[in-house]
Amino acid sequence: MAVVVMNRWLLRVIAALVVGIIGFAIIHPERMIAPGPVKPAHSAIAKDCFACHTPFLGASPTRCTVCHKVADIGRLTTRGSPIARAAKAPIFHQSLVEPNCMACHSDHAEPRLTRRADKRFAHSLLKPETRAQCSSCHTPPDTPFHQSNRANCSTCHNDRAWAPASFDHALFPARSQPCGGLRDLSSADRLCDL
Repeated sequence: MAVVVMNRWLLRVIAALVVGIIGFAIIHPERMIAPGPVKPAHSAIAKDCFACHTPFLGASPTRCTVCHKVADIGRLTTRGSPIARAAKAPIFHQSLVEPNCMACHSDHAEPRLTRRADKRFAHSLLKPETRAQCSSCHTPPDTPFHQSNRANCSTCHNDRAWAPASFDHALFPARSQPCGGLRDLSSADRLCDL
C-alpha cells in the first residue's frame, strides 16, 4: 500500500513539474526555447516570438513578408527609406523561385541548437532565367581568357562551386590553339593563359 501512495505522490510531482515547465514556456518563451538573442535589426520584436513564429510550426516566410515586402528587399527599409548599398551588391530577392527566407537567413544570433549557422546561398533558389545571368551578381575574373570570352559561365563552371571548372577547347574554336601554359589546376582560374 505504501508503494502505491508513493507512486501517486511521485506522479503528482512529475505532473506538476511538467505543467509548470509548459506554463513557463508559454509565459516566457524567450527564456525557455529561444535559440539565442535576435539580431539587432529585430530588437523591437525581440520579446514577441509570435511575430515570426507559429506555435509548434516554427518560423514562416509568410511572417517575414508581413514586414519585408519582397519587391522592396535590398532597395528600401521596412519603414520605406532607401537603403544605401554598395554598387556591386546585387538585388536578387525579387528573382527567387519562392520567398523562402529561412533557406538563407536566421534571425537568432547564436547559439544554433538545431541547424548550421553558416548557411550558404543556394543558386537553386533563383528562377532559371536569373540563374543563367551569372554576371548580374558576380564579376568575372580579371584574366585575359575571361575578359575576351563572353560565353555563359555555366559552359565551364557550375553553380555549386567556381572550381573545379571543366574546359572544352571545342566550345571555343577561336581559342583552339594549344595553351601557352596551363595554370596550376588547383588555382581558381584553371584555364589557359591565352
